[in-house]
Amino acid sequence: MQERIKAQGNGASELKSKLAQALDYNQFDQACKHLNELLADRILYDVFSNASEAFYRTVFSMWFQELYKDVRQKTHNYRGRSDIELTTHQGQVIVIELKLIPKNGHRDYTLAETSEWLIQNLLLPANLQICNNGYGVNYHNEGKAVLGVVIVLDAKEHRIVAWREFNPDPTIGVRDGIVPPVNLKNKLVTKKPTIKKRP
Repeated sequence: MQERIKAQGNGASELKSKLAQALDYNQFDQACKHLNELLADRILYDVFSNASEAFYRTVFSMWFQELYKDVRQKTHNYRGRSDIELTTHQGQVIVIELKLIPKNGHRDYTLAETSEWLIQNLLLPANLQICNNGYGVNYHNEGKAVLGVVIVLDAKEHRIVAWREFNPDPTIGVRDGIVPPVNLKNKLVTKKPTIKKRP
């Protein structure tokens, strides 16, 4: 199973490099785009059939561990446990909370009312969960900056559909984003193969 989800070959190293750069510079729109590209390119349909939140946490953590030395899953503190915590090359800690929309909760992500639904029902509650439970508090004593990120996945579409980035300092504010589906058409071969005639 582990071999089937490793990000290797066919441009995976370039994608991982882009993912690391996006995470290092807090470009979460790009980070989610690259994670979706890896999901589309690396994970086969049958593996997705019963994919849970724990499955995505494991897959993302594995890919992050290929990029960073300090990646932790289910880090416990005095109030609860976070999904993923990682330290970037810039020394910043990113605390990631994953939320999975079940297949029967699937929505049209192009609609404005869906954006509002995502904010009220998933992004904001997960944001508060990170803050209220003190996820990443372990790092405050080490003097590292901590950033919270919420990633929302859709079980039917097998991809990230939304994200939120926020700083524990309420004066800095939040940024939200809806993630478009991966365009796989650009990976298709458009030229007809040249068939050499036998001499």
